[in-house]
Amino acid sequence: MKTLSKITLLVFVSLTLMLSSCLPDPTQPLQIEPTLERQADTPTGEVTPTPNVDGDQEEDFALLVKLEDVFPTTILKLDVNTGSSTQLNLPAGTVLDSLSQSLAVDQKTAVTRQPLSSSIRDMILVDLPSGEIKQILKLYLEQEPDFPAIYEGLPEETRAAMSRQGLGSTSLSLSYYDSLGKYWWSGHEARLFFVAANADGFTHLFSYDVQSQAIQQLENAPLYVRDALPSPEGQQVLLSKSADISLGNTSISDYYLLADDGSLTSLEMPGTGEDITWAFQWQDESSFLAEAKTGEGLGAFALYRFSIAADQWETLSTAPFRAFYQVANRYFFLDGSQTAGTTLTVIGPEGRQQAWVDDDCFGFKASMIEGSVILLRCASGERAVQLPPTISDPMSEGLRIIFSHERSSVLTLPPQDDFAESDLIRLYDEQRQLVLELVTDPVRQAFWQPDAQAFYYLTRLGLYRVRLGTDSPVLFLELTSDDYRQLDYAWVEW
Repeated sequence: MKTLSKITLLVFVSLTLMLSSCLPDPTQPLQIEPTLERQADTPTGEVTPTPNVDGDQEEDFALLVKLEDVFPTTILKLDVNTGSSTQLNLPAGTVLDSLSQSLAVDQKTAVTRQPLSSSIRDMILVDLPSGEIKQILKLYLEQEPDFPAIYEGLPEETRAAMSRQGLGSTSLSLSYYDSLGKYWWSGHEARLFFVAANADGFTHLFSYDVQSQAIQQLENAPLYVRDALPSPEGQQVLLSKSADISLGNTSISDYYLLADDGSLTSLEMPGTGEDITWAFQWQDESSFLAEAKTGEGLGAFALYRFSIAADQWETLSTAPFRAFYQVANRYFFLDGSQTAGTTLTVIGPEGRQQAWVDDDCFGFKASMIEGSVILLRCASGERAVQLPPTISDPMSEGLRIIFSHERSSVLTLPPQDDFAESDLIRLYDEQRQLVLELVTDPVRQAFWQPDAQAFYYLTRLGLYRVRLGTDSPVLFLELTSDDYRQLDYAWVEW
């Protein structure tokens, strides 16, 4: 049996997961439709809850699980204390996106939709505990816009740029329908940003406040909403609108900064060219980063920082990079121009540092606070990098690493392989000591409880739970279908 290196164990406990108005001419508030019929309270017969008898500790949270292969959409609320299951009911004829995307920060309000085959095609906000409809957001116009007329009304330079790329009114039609229904929850408050149509034939960014239930159009700029990125506190939004949202080329795209007071400021992007796309990342409420990419999907070729107060761009890098990562005041780049091996570049208080990795590394997974240790995703596995940059050996067998929420414990698993006969789960405590080795069926997914007092793992037989201090897995949720590769789940406190 292979063991982990000393460096690996040191890294385990040090790393943390990086996840992470008054306008001119506003439209009238959208009309609320009558409440839709709810689904009947009928069991699906697809899952079997298993009582949890592995401990007496009372928890104040529950596990929501969305069963992807069950129609209509089935959501179960699992009591972690008893193992009992409650099916949550959604409005009839609606579907739910992933729980992580659909849930507001209040953990109760969720976005559901009516399928495109429906004649209504609205966005419906639901209170998950009760299944009651909170709001219906109208997305579409009663009549399809006259796209040839809209095309002729575009600025000449926009039409010329579209013509050079073989785009016409059909592109406007496609962008219209692709844009409608996009949405983003503010990560700071229960506020939903969503895209709906207006009488001008374009799509616009609207907001819905969960507490006040107020609906507001936030901008009236032309073209179609391609993307929106709320700031960390939700007070500002980076907005991109385009005549062709599938490409988002700078020549036919406009970029804006939308402030909470309703002001819309056009952004002059630092790069030029018709094949540039931009990826944004907020640093804080006063600055954001912009990656300049080509349409070839080969990574980015420049990184810029924009200071809102100074209204100024700063060039951080003009060298091609495959992936980018920021921790505190350090910037990490993986060179995207090489075909064999990878150069890691770190720009920080110590200046510019580089290290060579004899491996194909394509992304970042996690870091220690302040970025003194960082974990790379590479072809041969995951590699720990310590500052000043030194590259450790690949972790044994390219292990999957799952940190607890408090970084006090860590799980390691072999690479996912459904054809394997078994998997070995290792549990390390905060003292970097191996406390548990568990042989299981091949593990498709593993995750921690919010209090880090238990972990769960998914096999073809179902979802198992292991409390810390015990060595006996308990079947927490039996799945009768073999189609579940990953569970769509969320933790809630209700």
